[in-house]
Amino acid sequence: MHASSRFLEMMGLRVYVDPRDVEDGLPKADIICLGMADPSQVPERDVLRLAEPQTIVMGLPPCIARFRLNQLPIQAGGRHEVLGLIVEAADAGGGDLGYSFRCPS
Repeated sequence: MHASSRFLEMMGLRVYVDPRDVEDGLPKADIICLGMADPSQVPERDVLRLAEPQTIVMGLPPCIARFRLNQLPIQAGGRHEVLGLIVEAADAGGGDLGYSFRCPS
């Protein structure tokens, strides 16, 4: 994966944030979080290489709309419990999103 990509494994879930330059053989994603505000910047090929039919793709509505996956729109300041994991989105500047993850207490 590209240096800006992030992979986390929490609570047995595989989470990718902004996957880029995905190599063959990486584990499939349970959740893919997209932080970009510009839909033209979405690495569609990389998302599809990591996705399975049950994969949840999160991000701003224009960026996730192109995927035939389980779409979960989120805005800056939004919070969702996803497969038992709490995901929060924050403004990362320029309209992009940054994500934080935690286990429920």
